Amino acid sequence: MTRRTFAIVSLILVTGIWGSAFTVTKAAALPPALLALLRFGLASLVLLPLALARRSPTARPIRGAREWLIVATMGLCGFTLFQAGANYALAYTTATQGSLIQSVIPVATMALALLVLNERPTVRRIAGIVLSLLGVAVLVLAAAPSEHASNPLLGGAIMLGSVLMWAAYTVLAKQLVGVDMLAVTAYSSIFGTLFLVPLALAESYGQAPPAISPQGWLAVLYLGLLSSAVANLVYNRALTLLDASQAAAFINLVPIIGVVVAVAFLGEPILPLQLAGGAVALVGVWLAT
Repeated sequence: MTRRTFAIVSLILVTGIWGSAFTVTKAAALPPALLALLRFGLASLVLLPLALARRSPTARPIRGAREWLIVATMGLCGFTLFQAGANYALAYTTATQGSLIQSVIPVATMALALLVLNERPTVRRIAGIVLSLLGVAVLVLAAAPSEHASNPLLGGAIMLGSVLMWAAYTVLAKQLVGVDMLAVTAYSSIFGTLFLVPLALAESYGQAPPAISPQGWLAVLYLGLLSSAVANLVYNRALTLLDASQAAAFINLVPIIGVVVAVAFLGEPILPLQLAGGAVALVGVWLAT
């Protein structure tokens, strides 16, 4: 197997894992903040030893109070608020809607970078951003309450907020040029896990700790080990073997896989108008990126 073939196969596996994560989260039947805490606590246990053992000849360690503050803020935005928000969103809406809304993360990141980093937009990028926002608006407004989604409007709004948190995480990462990204990922994951502790305690305040079923523990293992730790490491490895544009083409498959898995395994309904909104959002992402 050539290096390029290995990278392509790796990206196919990664997109399958990330696309199915919405359905696994929905089926876990665990309190949202607790699920996020267990997920990233497990991921941190995997990532931290790798970061400590790594000696990169081209990247430097995290230095100074400013860089550690950025890493801690990345943990708050990218792990605590993003993942807890996404989990809360899936408590109110479908995995189908959630995966389609998250497809606009590249566009949200680009829009935030334009505002914060003063990057100069092109007409094509502006058109892509507008189309993506239009598609998300259709996705959120077209959804109707069902047995799979008690309040899809609220869930969609929370999911969109979580998308903005991941965009903030990415823009913050741009401030750490030259720093070892494995160390940044590991330590921001640890910070995010620590920030999740009070949220999980507040979520279960006055209640007995929930009993976690074998299915729930399998979901935690899948999300913590495969989706959060292994998939990120494999994706980063594939990026060294392929162009960024080639890797991005595979990542755009994640929401499509998310819809297929949710419909197949959870029996979630999907309205034609939602499909149309998702298609418009994906076209916008393609135009912008």
